[in-house]
Amino acid sequence: MTITTDTQQLSVNNQPITPTDSLQYRAIGRLWGRYVPSNELIYKGQLITVDGVILDAILQKRASKIVQAQLDLSRDYLWTVYPRTLLSPNGIGLSVSLISVRKPSEDTESVQTEFQSLADNFSVQGVVVYLDYEFGIVEVKIQREPRMNLEPVAHYHLR
Repeated sequence: MTITTDTQQLSVNNQPITPTDSLQYRAIGRLWGRYVPSNELIYKGQLITVDGVILDAILQKRASKIVQAQLDLSRDYLWTVYPRTLLSPNGIGLSVSLISVRKPSEDTESVQTEFQSLADNFSVQGVVVYLDYEFGIVEVKIQREPRMNLEPVAHYHLR
């Protein structure tokens, strides 16, 4: 993995994932994997990437409609995700909010290969609060603006 100071542009069908505002803080990316819902709720589950990484996942409204209507959950797909860090007794972990899924219109091997090549890319825009070149660690603070004056500011740290 290469760490750069430039905002990475991700594209599917020449549609880059870019912030709507140059001062907008956010983290977004794409992962290739299979969603496995929990036994209790379809909205909570795990995303299992093709290289075996298991991430806690929450389906957002738009993605849940697609999953319930037309996805074969035994297959891998290209997911657009918001990464989130979790504080747990084991340290800091990673979870994802699944915001959309790209289902190939054709199930050919070349289309799947093209979709897989777009996976594992993230665009993070925020404030760098910690940097360690030796170990390749960058901690970025993502701060969501409050929706109302009474709502507290939410802070997310990506590591």
